[in-house]
Amino acid sequence: MSARDRVTELLLKNVKCFLCLEPFEDPRLLDCCHSFCLDCLEAYIETFEDTHIECPLCEKKTERPERVKDLKKNIYIDFATVQFGIHCSICGEREFAKSHCIECNQDFCRSCIRSHGGITTTREHHLVDFDKQRKPGRVLRDLYCKVHPEEKMVYYCVECNQLICKHCNLTVHKNHASKHASEVASKLRNKLKMKSEHREHKNYITWLAERREMFSKEIEQNRKCEKRTIKKVTDMADQLIAIVEEIKNILIKRTSDITKKQIQPLKQKMEVFEKYILSFAELLLHSRNLYQKADDIEIVNTCDHLTRSLESSKQQKDYTQFKLSHTYEYPMFKPGKATADQLLPFFGDVLVGDGLDDETNIKVYDFYTEKSTTILSMIPLEDERIWVIDGEGDMKLYDSSGRVHKQVSVGIQADDIISTQQHIIISGNASKIVKVFDRDIKEVASINTELCCRGVAVDQNDNSIYVCLTEKNAFFDHDSTHSNKIVRIMPTGVRYEISDVQIYAGNPTVEYPARVVIKNDGLVAVSDWKRNCLTILNKVGYVERQYFSAGNGDKKDKICPRGICTDKNGNLYLADYMNSRILKMPDSNNELNEVLTTNDGINKPWSIAIGPDDLLWIGSKDGKISVHYFKQPEHASYK
Repeated sequence: MSARDRVTELLLKNVKCFLCLEPFEDPRLLDCCHSFCLDCLEAYIETFEDTHIECPLCEKKTERPERVKDLKKNIYIDFATVQFGIHCSICGEREFAKSHCIECNQDFCRSCIRSHGGITTTREHHLVDFDKQRKPGRVLRDLYCKVHPEEKMVYYCVECNQLICKHCNLTVHKNHASKHASEVASKLRNKLKMKSEHREHKNYITWLAERREMFSKEIEQNRKCEKRTIKKVTDMADQLIAIVEEIKNILIKRTSDITKKQIQPLKQKMEVFEKYILSFAELLLHSRNLYQKADDIEIVNTCDHLTRSLESSKQQKDYTQFKLSHTYEYPMFKPGKATADQLLPFFGDVLVGDGLDDETNIKVYDFYTEKSTTILSMIPLEDERIWVIDGEGDMKLYDSSGRVHKQVSVGIQADDIISTQQHIIISGNASKIVKVFDRDIKEVASINTELCCRGVAVDQNDNSIYVCLTEKNAFFDHDSTHSNKIVRIMPTGVRYEISDVQIYAGNPTVEYPARVVIKNDGLVAVSDWKRNCLTILNKVGYVERQYFSAGNGDKKDKICPRGICTDKNGNLYLADYMNSRILKMPDSNNELNEVLTTNDGINKPWSIAIGPDDLLWIGSKDGKISVHYFKQPEHASYK
């Protein structure tokens, strides 16, 4: 069993009532398929005066019943705890029990179970049959037609999406396509099994657990920094105890106040993750129980609704709260200068800082993608997950451990990907098309191009799209007769149209424009893969500067540019493939210098992207993604 599967199984075993955080007692299901103890729901429902109640896990509404007992009982969640007897509860020791009724909590022989099924009030109860080894099988249940009360509903009307009896199948639904419920249930059971056992779901809940653990570790780190800071304060106080005892107490209190302020929101986020985990784990467990134990009728009744709950539970999240800040705001002691008249500066001060001393770059983590193919382009998200386009051309959503949460086929040979607040834009290289998607990855527009489309960029000032067009889809097939260019496509309303296109720059200004980005000052930076050049164009398409080499000090090496990006401060970052380094051009000057090299673990970088939290994501030729954080100077301050 993989580590992911072990984590998933552990989380599912620990599913409990969110209201009391204890094992379920007589669990009842809401419309969203989340379960809670009967007593907990009875107390919870009293807090609502409306005709509907909100699920405390997902906040979906359920119509308020007259009695909480009227809510459907979740017989599967604690199925393993059901006690099965040896003899029939009615006949006594004369007959061995063959079935168990969950509602009646009684065991029945074959004769008594037939009588039990003939009583109107008990004929729709859930029954469990035993095998010769006294092991329970699936839960069986008959449902009867409301129109024809003596007829079991054994057919499924495809058009009406409901169970029907044989009379209804021959009358009201005779012109509708219908199937036997067992036939439909077999397909739906497999569908539910695939959903509940799908790796994306397991990856998602494992990632949630890791996020919770990260916040727990962040609290622990705050505590460690608190202790370290207090120790420094105390050491200084021991040397000057006679004159600075009062100052020591002030600063220790300030340290504790800062720590408390930092920890409180982290604790709140941990509670949110606990809620998300319980919500999703409970749905997964219910799915598993259903496909393993439920009868065909229950599968048909529940499958579609439950699968929708699984998907919607993943989508209806505020993912901004998943982000763990990398500004490292821990309590930090800043020593001062000792003077007789200024005791506080002499003693020192407690600040909020990153605790990183003089480091300028931190490697946060790295991971390998599934196929270990070239990382063509990336879009980091606020929750530290990332959309990746690799050598296979599909979009895959990875977490920081390299697990895939979602895979989307965009229908083209995807090459470059960028995002705006409303859209995700993907170039199709040899497909000769640019596709525009909304944030839910639903296509809203497409732009056909006459040439292969490589790099794409958006000017945030006017929402125009810049597209690199080349006659060949690979730069090594380019020759001097080809007329490659960059076009600028102006938006019309909220959709992008091809009608308003301007040729922005072409040969010989750029020879093979493969990647492009728009700087804060409106200049256009182009990664030219044929000339091995970084070209800076002005707003009318003329060359401002060109860079064929870069390095620190007097040492300059020829560059082999690949991916390119800018951060919110206007700094430009370039992946230098052959030299295995990352170059940076600060917004304040025009120098192109090294900031990451092989000493930082950089190897054949191909793509590069800046996340909303200023993390630098670097994709390599071999499918490796590394994430780096650059310390901002003079970050520490007292809050």
